[in-house]
Amino acid sequence: MNSFIHNFQSEWLRKKKSLAAWLVITGGVFIPLISTIAAFVYPDETIGKYDSKLFWELLYNSNMQLMAFFLMPMGAILTTSLITQLEHKNNTWKLLHTLPISYINLFFTKLVLVLIMLIQFFIILNICIWISGTLPCLMIPSLQYPTVQFPWNYYLSNSIEYFIGLLPVIALQYVLGIMFKNFLVPFGVGMSLFVSGLFALKWKYAYTLPYNFTPLHHFQHTGSVIKTPLPLYSIALIWFGCITLIGFLLYFNKKDKS
Repeated sequence: MNSFIHNFQSEWLRKKKSLAAWLVITGGVFIPLISTIAAFVYPDETIGKYDSKLFWELLYNSNMQLMAFFLMPMGAILTTSLITQLEHKNNTWKLLHTLPISYINLFFTKLVLVLIMLIQFFIILNICIWISGTLPCLMIPSLQYPTVQFPWNYYLSNSIEYFIGLLPVIALQYVLGIMFKNFLVPFGVGMSLFVSGLFALKWKYAYTLPYNFTPLHHFQHTGSVIKTPLPLYSIALIWFGCITLIGFLLYFNKKDKS
């Protein structure tokens, strides 16, 4: 356990200087920033939205629409690919395998790092969405702060489901990133699967594709009926568990781990 913690601390310090760390911050700020700017540019249209009893829920869903369909899956693909390529780029896999660290430790340390970065992204995103609804009230005299309570449970529960929906994407990108030295291979495969999934969204079995869970979740929470044998988050967790297990076995049995 101590070995895992020390290894994780080392990975966390290394990622701070990486492009992936900046992607997490930028991804969480980008859409709420556009939403805030729109409120200042079109104040007359914004006033009506603040009168709604479901203002915070509508604000969340409007921010998450573009995120769920494009930015979150693409961000997960790019960030995970960048993290796994750190060792390939510096050619340090051979060095790591000479250290007294188990394969389980090496494999899951980086995976946990990516998952915590994903949690960090959702924290930043939710805070920025709240700011995007609050800041215009402070700067535009005609806007009054919504009288309804901020629905923390709604934001938390939806963020957890979006988080779970991204797990299959992260798992598959992580395995591809470890197995292939060339960054373009995991990134290209991930983008191909992502685009293919978008075209298959209207298919009744779209829930069987690992890159489709965030847009399908958005469909469900905006009124669409999607028939699935299990809840979407359960299917996503099954995908995540299967891909992670197969990925570890492939990594463990890989002859050339450099």
